[in-house]
Amino acid sequence: MAKKTVTAVEPFFSANELQRCLRLVVGALTKYANDEGWQPGTFGIFYRVNEDWGRVHIIFVSEHFDSRTEYLNYVGVLKYLKQTFNANADVLASLSLVTRSQEQVNQGGIYEIGPEYREYWTIYPDRSDLS
Repeated sequence: MAKKTVTAVEPFFSANELQRCLRLVVGALTKYANDEGWQPGTFGIFYRVNEDWGRVHIIFVSEHFDSRTEYLNYVGVLKYLKQTFNANADVLASLSLVTRSQEQVNQGGIYEIGPEYREYWTIYPDRSDLS
């Protein structure tokens, strides 16, 4: 029996396209949180860009997620993203999404956010002078 040779597959997305997808998805997740009425600091977005595989891995953490309904949390966020990017489905083609409650992350173990992930920082303007 002949051996099969495994070769690397060219990534579907370039590094620039992955960064673009990351920015767009983070913007949509932030809008999702705002639409849900979540305050800054009650959710976090952690990411890892894997250029070799053409993937953007995102862990969306919130104290508002119920750890007992992990799948429903995921489905709700994914449905929102699909509606948001309906005309730009390519944005989601590179996405690997996980949702976690803050309680799960605090537990650690399999829910720990690995050191290869970075937190995406969103700047919120000071709105105190808008009154």
